Amino acid sequence: MKKILSICIAAMITATFFVGCESDESSFGDEVFNDLTNYPYVAIQDRNEDLDEIVGNNFWGFSIVAEEEGTQIRIAYDAQDPNITDHKVFVGFDNDDASAPLDTDVLVATITSFPTELVFTKAAIAAALNVPLTDLETGSVYFRGRSADADGNIVDDPSVFEDFLAYERHAYFYEWPLAQ
Repeated sequence: MKKILSICIAAMITATFFVGCESDESSFGDEVFNDLTNYPYVAIQDRNEDLDEIVGNNFWGFSIVAEEEGTQIRIAYDAQDPNITDHKVFVGFDNDDASAPLDTDVLVATITSFPTELVFTKAAIAAALNVPLTDLETGSVYFRGRSADADGNIVDDPSVFEDFLAYERHAYFYEWPLAQ
């Protein structure tokens, strides 16, 4: 009888661990913001990325997948930090240096509420860069971001992140390969 009681108690304790999970559904991006984070962090999700193909981790190659026959991209921006005042999106043509000064790029959007989904078209990017649309047939367009929070913290360089954040889907450096 004592053995059966011990087995029942062990089974109840084990069941508690399995029932204690909130949800098997993954949230947008990884939950990376916490009280120790000292910078405003914005995450992105490529709305056309095949998430079923990601195996083993949540890292990505910093490339955005185009839609509408390669003429536009759709990106969702999100932040877990309620203190962020804005996130600015900049674009540059064929500049793959994440640490290059932002003054070489053009401001294309300012986001003040999250989550936000934006669509960028080749025509709009060409107009912002003041180049003919035909210049965007090959090469890449590089997006960069700058986030600011109410405490005066600014981040626009992914090299300030801890290693685990630098390879996540952050909104500070990503590429749109134009020949898709």
